[in-house]
Amino acid sequence: MMFSHWASDDEVTKYVPWDTHSSIEVTKEILTEWTNNYKKPNFYQWCIDYYGKAIGSISVIEINEELKSCEIGYCIGKKWWHNGITSEAVRHVKNFLINKVGFEHLWAWHHIDNPNSGLVLSKCGFSYVGEIDDSEKYMNTNSKIVIYEY
Repeated sequence: MMFSHWASDDEVTKYVPWDTHSSIEVTKEILTEWTNNYKKPNFYQWCIDYYGKAIGSISVIEINEELKSCEIGYCIGKKWWHNGITSEAVRHVKNFLINKVGFEHLWAWHHIDNPNSGLVLSKCGFSYVGEIDDSEKYMNTNSKIVIYEY
């Protein structure tokens, strides 16, 4: 489902920092890596499930233990865009990371040409911080990314 619902779709992966999966084997390798990483106590990767279908993913991308902060990222298959599903997933993950894990600060970013991602973050209580030039750390597009924090 990951391959067919979002990872192989160039429209979905246009604004994420990883390449569109070229084959189901690539997806299988990623899923194996994630499964192995679940042994780590600070690995957070979830499937966004919609009535028994895997339609997207949401994860902690980077952790700063000293600041008790983390970066989250997410994507969802375009068939399910604009239905509030991603906002609901972000809300649940935000609450889990703050109330159960103990993070005090969360942040996320989106490409400037993907404002709907910013709407998701705003709906979930994240605040706009500003825009910065894109760099290799993100997507290396020589454009801007928009930062939000909670």
